[in-house]
Amino acid sequence: MLCSDFQKCPIGQERAGCGGVTRGFCQPCTKADSEYYIDSDDVEPCTATACDNILCPAGHFRTGRCGDDITRSNNDYTCVPCAKGSYNPLDQTEAEECELCDAGSYQDETGMTVCKPCTPGYYCAEGAAAALPCPGGTHKNVSLAVMTSVDQCIICPVGTYCPVGSAEAAPCAPGTNSSLEGAKTCGKCPAGTYQDIEGQEACKPCTPGYYCAEGAAAALPCPAGTRKDESLAIMTSVEQCITCSAGASMPRFPSA
Repeated sequence: MLCSDFQKCPIGQERAGCGGVTRGFCQPCTKADSEYYIDSDDVEPCTATACDNILCPAGHFRTGRCGDDITRSNNDYTCVPCAKGSYNPLDQTEAEECELCDAGSYQDETGMTVCKPCTPGYYCAEGAAAALPCPGGTHKNVSLAVMTSVDQCIICPVGTYCPVGSAEAAPCAPGTNSSLEGAKTCGKCPAGTYQDIEGQEACKPCTPGYYCAEGAAAALPCPAGTRKDESLAIMTSVEQCITCSAGASMPRFPSA
């Protein structure tokens, strides 16, 4: 019997070794890499045709396969938009991947042909999908036109603070201080201390005879009709001032 007398082999295969009652076997056909097999009723079971030469527009890359699966009958080339953090400036291309954005640039949209310059005061590593701010406790490096790494952000000095995305260090306000580098916020002066100058590392002890509440920007005297509490080394509240005895006269400010 002829091979053609038996049931056809799957697409991409042909029957061989037939003779007499021998059914033979199916074996892969041979084709070019640029072809794929199609089903056919012809005597020739391995009918190949050229793959579609899909060219992708700028901002895209080509994915898929042509004739390289089990049956070698696929033809599924597809154009896919470049992912965030990448781009492709070439039009009508067979490129199989997009280019990563260079350090110092970013791209937060898909299907783009160029990357965006990094936002001033932010940093952009290679392949960045967003411009990232310097973290809290640091600020931008003004000596660099473009920052490409978080390591280029500058640590804030003592007496200052830096919220996320700071362009420069901000001095601590009166009544607060920062004793360590890299502060995200300044701390209030503890009760019993004060600070009347901005940008300071430490707070000052409260003036004797005066009181200093938490976060005080000045030492305050007991109001008229009251006096300091001699039993307290430090006064932290106006409520700790003692009312003067009837008939007593107390100055508004303690004597030195």
